Amino acid sequence: DFTITFAKGKLAELEKSKCDHGGNGLEKILKLYTTNTTTNMHLFDSKDTLQKYENISKTNYFKDKFKQYWGINLRENKAIIRTCLKNQNRQLPLYMTY
Repeated sequence: DFTITFAKGKLAELEKSKCDHGGNGLEKILKLYTTNTTTNMHLFDSKDTLQKYENISKTNYFKDKFKQYWGINLRENKAIIRTCLKNQNRQLPLYMTY
């Protein structure tokens, strides 16, 4: 455990002051939050080439990697999962009777 001591009135002053991104002075001075920007990113695409993206919504990274790893796209995967769940749902009453 540790104790932090502030001068008289300093804690209230820090709590009242507003800083960037909705934090207050106390959070800033104790470094209790951080900010991450999602602009100007450089990522590898599905062809393993380095690409520059302006923001996170421009990336297809996860969709492409999913297809690369599993060999199917997300719609096909949803259909497969839906079919499996329907089959399990049909079998569930059989298990419940025993």
